[in-house]
Amino acid sequence: MNGWCVFVHEDAQVLAINYSLEENMTCDGRLSFDKKTQAITVLELSHSATKTQTEQFICSVRGRIRRGFELNKRYYLPVG
Repeated sequence: MNGWCVFVHEDAQVLAINYSLEENMTCDGRLSFDKKTQAITVLELSHSATKTQTEQFICSVRGRIRRGFELNKRYYLPVG
């Protein structure tokens, strides 16, 4: 599975992330990363993703956060 994400907003508490999977590069789904708890919450599923696929993709998103990122840049993230 392939995924795409864009880190769209960051403040002291939250990192907002848009995402999509496979050939859909629109990043129409929304995730929220809580900096204090490090929990990622699904705010809106991408049209190209199921709940299970999104949960699998979150592992790749966590890795990208650890490695660093730029706001408003689209990242390709392979899953599995």
